[in-house]
Amino acid sequence: MALYPNSRKRLKEMIREEYPDSSPRKDIDDVPSYCLWMLNQLKEFNDSKKAARWLGWVLGRLESIGLLDNEKSCEIVREDVEKGFE
Repeated sequence: MALYPNSRKRLKEMIREEYPDSSPRKDIDDVPSYCLWMLNQLKEFNDSKKAARWLGWVLGRLESIGLLDNEKSCEIVREDVEKGFE
């Protein structure tokens, strides 16, 4: 079962809308692209604790560049948690 499917989808959409030139790349200096890469990797995880850590890191980085605030981050993840996808 894929972990955090709704969160991953919504975050990817937000990144691509705000940063249309970004693409999934393992380049930590390019925050939007790196976050897209991490979100793609996250779908392969079977370990929910590791997935939660990675998702938390992505949310924190997106908050640091102003794409999200903490309230929006919680809202995005809440749907998956309520449906048992975490």
